[in-house]
Amino acid sequence: MCSRRKEVASVVIHNGGCHCGRVRFEVEAPAKIAAQLCNCSICSMTAHLHLIVPRSRFRLLAGEDDLETYTFNTGVAQHHFCRVCGIKSFYVPRSNPEGISVNVRCLQPDTIESVSVEHFDGRNWEAHAHELAHLSREGSRPAADRTPRPRLDHEPPQAVAEWGWRYHHLGIPTTEGRPGERHLEEYGMYVSGFETSPYGVEWLRFDTDSPLPGLVKTIPHVAFKVENLDLALQGKDVLIAPNSPSDGVRVAFIVDNGAPIEFIEYS
Repeated sequence: MCSRRKEVASVVIHNGGCHCGRVRFEVEAPAKIAAQLCNCSICSMTAHLHLIVPRSRFRLLAGEDDLETYTFNTGVAQHHFCRVCGIKSFYVPRSNPEGISVNVRCLQPDTIESVSVEHFDGRNWEAHAHELAHLSREGSRPAADRTPRPRLDHEPPQAVAEWGWRYHHLGIPTTEGRPGERHLEEYGMYVSGFETSPYGVEWLRFDTDSPLPGLVKTIPHVAFKVENLDLALQGKDVLIAPNSPSDGVRVAFIVDNGAPIEFIEYS
């Protein structure tokens, strides 16, 4: 069983850095890397092989004081390189200013199962930049790629590690009144604790005539922040259809393994 689980492709922690070793980082990405090879002027000259990820999946471990930054044209792209050895091991790309592009050539090979390369026409950047925008968005992976897989003990939940969803809160039903309760008349329930809990614990007390499903009123639920609620619901067993409890917020519930799961989308 253990050997079979190890063979399942998953997100791993890759380590990398510059040539002299002063700049070191780690990045969360699949062991089977899908990289982009760009033909723009600077990428052609530096041979940068792009692995673009959300910024939350990149951590600079050492060398911040050893980085220099080169910009040109619009100045959006931040080309960071080591001032000692000159290597650009990662940078902030113009196509994905909210993300990070790691140079696959600067990663240690021990965590890489394979590298597939897609060619990107950076010479005609304006016409093709949109093709890369999704790579740095949290939770943008198509529903078809969200196939549940076995999980190792040390791994975070797949929804967080691979699908880009973010933990939001844990809702726990209770029959006891608690300080600071707020009544949500539309849902027939009182909520409390979320604003003050550092762990996102929210207590839920229901009116006797609450219209919510019994599963939500009796079993704790975990809530995730998703980028696209409709995409997240594809192929799921929907318990509560999308609705808007307040301006700029949409929520829905699904059932997974007998438990209610809440999705939250902010606009």
